[in-house]
Amino acid sequence: MSKIQFDDYTLDTAKPALYRDGVAVDIPSQPLRLLVLLASRNGDVVSHSEICKYLWGSQIVDFSNGLYVCVRQIRSALEDTAERSRYIQNVPRRGYRFLGDTAVVADRPPIPDVPKFPRHSFRWTAAAILLLAIGSLVLVEFPGGGADGPTSSAFNMADDAYVRGRYVLESKAPDAIERSRQFFRSAIEADPTHAPSYAAMAETYQLGGDLDRARPYAVTALRLDDSLAEAHLRMAAVTALADWDWRDAEQSARTALALAPDSAEAHQAMATIYSVTGRMELALREMRSALALDPVSTLLRADYGTYLYYRGDLDGAKLQCSDALHLDPSHYPSQLCLYKVAVRAGEYAEAAHFATGIAELWGRQRPATQVPVISPTRPGIDAFEQWRLTRYRETGNANVSPLAYALALAALGRHDEALDHLEQSVRIRETMTPFVLADPVFEAMREGQRFKSVLRATNVRL
Repeated sequence: MSKIQFDDYTLDTAKPALYRDGVAVDIPSQPLRLLVLLASRNGDVVSHSEICKYLWGSQIVDFSNGLYVCVRQIRSALEDTAERSRYIQNVPRRGYRFLGDTAVVADRPPIPDVPKFPRHSFRWTAAAILLLAIGSLVLVEFPGGGADGPTSSAFNMADDAYVRGRYVLESKAPDAIERSRQFFRSAIEADPTHAPSYAAMAETYQLGGDLDRARPYAVTALRLDDSLAEAHLRMAAVTALADWDWRDAEQSARTALALAPDSAEAHQAMATIYSVTGRMELALREMRSALALDPVSTLLRADYGTYLYYRGDLDGAKLQCSDALHLDPSHYPSQLCLYKVAVRAGEYAEAAHFATGIAELWGRQRPATQVPVISPTRPGIDAFEQWRLTRYRETGNANVSPLAYALALAALGRHDEALDHLEQSVRIRETMTPFVLADPVFEAMREGQRFKSVLRATNVRL
């Protein structure tokens, strides 16, 4: 049986198993497989993509965080640290290297082959993909099954709570954000140096729109581990959404992408920044990369369609947003994208169809609302936009975004009123203001000084 020895440790690559002075060391199976791969390639840098394929194949969700957890658990088992690592070296933007002085007992095992998996189109639901990935990526099971490895140490307690929090957050349940925070807080209590949990806390506050509370968690995650892609992504989100500082946001997003080139979210972050800084072709390229990594993401496909609409590729936008709506027939951004594309193309029958869907969604949220019959004509579409304005006013200004008013007013050609609301959205620092300014509905307003002032205030280039 082939074994690799380093210091007091013996790594049995056939079982696999890890021993220290003949006593078995508790280490979950997935980190153990990674240790075999790295130790078998002692001194060589094993790339992120190679590790990804070896451990998870094509069944990947949140690869960068999964790899981080694996490396932490290896270091815990070897009593190693990231700051002064004796065995596992992070090579920024490339991968990991095993540093130990190894000796092979018996025949040296062959270097594990990285299986070649063809990229294919996933047919599972998002929840099924997540559950499948959790089984192999997080190294623990949820109630009803045993755990793969111990959970008594601070490392494993933190990792366990973190993974459960990710599961809850990805479930998209109505209370997912608050419930996931409870797990992330537990992870931080178990291990105050657990950087992924700080990054996840930042994400929950970002999703909840509280960027002031997201920022310190993102900063702490970076301070604890600046090799964690998720921490850089959260910092990119804070600087983009709260500060409209595209230069710093781009730097953070680029670092995240270099650390985790297989992260769809990192590609999406780059696309978002490109889209507001006058580089739409680059934004589209990044969205294609994101979709290649996560082809069943409704959000990514709708975003891609929206960017194509902004660029004027109505056929491409229609195709992408139709695919997104096929994935999730209730997805409001996809319906809105298809409505805008149809109006822009002068296809009023189709526009009326999607406008009816939007109105019905409004009606489900507010049962007292009477859904209008929308005529498949330009006057019918104008009547729908006026209906939206009326509903906004009935709801009350405190509950309706100034951007919603601005978009509806611009669609009706009421440009001065639309500008009033755009300027208000800038004054109150409405998060999404920069991201709608490329909408063709504002095209007739772009040469005016007031619109140019909005662009300057948001640091947006079209």
